Amino acid sequence: MSKKIPNKLKNDLTGFEDVLDLVGDKRKLGGQREEKIGKEYDIQSYLEQEKKRLDKIYSFLKAVNDIFINYSQINPLIKKSQSEVEEKTKILVERLYMKNSTFLKNMEQIYDSFFPKN
Repeated sequence: MSKKIPNKLKNDLTGFEDVLDLVGDKRKLGGQREEKIGKEYDIQSYLEQEKKRLDKIYSFLKAVNDIFINYSQINPLIKKSQSEVEEKTKILVERLYMKNSTFLKNMEQIYDSFFPKN
């Protein structure tokens, strides 16, 4: 049951039919535009994902920084290391100056070599 279109209307629709044909064929009309939109969408998507990633890194580092500021362990660690150094030094000095220590024997040999006992 198709109706016949009058010739006058057919002449008016001639240009419109060409446009409809071009819209249906993406390579002729809008193919480049859609490709450009696809690239822009990919770039936009990438930038949004990158922003989310950087926001997560920023929030993590901010939390870590807050922990270091509020719960600093530098001073206790310095005190602990200083006390360990003092302890080790005390032990070392005690061992060096014990009777018959290797250090004292070597020092005695050096002293005797420079100042003989005639």
